[in-house]
Amino acid sequence: MPEQLILSPIGKHYLDLDGVKDDYLVFCNDEEIGRINKSVDTPDGKPWLWSITAEHAKREWRKLDRGASETKEGAMMAFKAAWRDFNRLIR
Repeated sequence: MPEQLILSPIGKHYLDLDGVKDDYLVFCNDEEIGRINKSVDTPDGKPWLWSITAEHAKREWRKLDRGASETKEGAMMAFKAAWRDFNRLIR
């Protein structure tokens, strides 16, 4: 069964960011593994940014760990694909 990735508003986890819109942490098995957020300053028309922030991924995987998309859904799909690739690599 594939791992379920869950988006959670960043303000639920960092009180100083409460009320910030379009900014999410990505969790897998209750572990924070990344972030997806909307930026207002993207010249390429892809405002939704994603990044894998899990420390074990940063240490063990030197491939693409961030990207941009036109939509939040697209960013989540790209994040899932990158996370799946990382997990295949370490198994």
